[in-house]
Amino acid sequence: MSAKPFELVQRAYESWFEAAGAMQSQAIEFLNDRLATDSAAIAKLAHCWTPLGILGVQADYAGRAVADFVTEAQRIAAWFTREQEGVSSPRVEPGSKEGEVSHGRRMNRISRR
Repeated sequence: MSAKPFELVQRAYESWFEAAGAMQSQAIEFLNDRLATDSAAIAKLAHCWTPLGILGVQADYAGRAVADFVTEAQRIAAWFTREQEGVSSPRVEPGSKEGEVSHGRRMNRISRR
């Protein structure tokens, strides 16, 4: 058996691990942001003395939470779309040998607004 199939498998695993690492980093960053927001909401609740104040904090918290989760879901969907497009459209890389193609699997962080 030639070394070529092993190189292809190695590149596939490297790409997969890179993608998994990028997704894990994004998930951890999002969760850290949410925990900070949750902690801030708890601190605000501790300073509320009226039911109206509590309702206001809860409404602000719920609105921001929904917006954060929707935005994160859109980022993830856009990221998967870009990655899928990279896989489905192989291209010849500059400086590569004749017949070698790349599937554009370089992982980029999901952009934050």
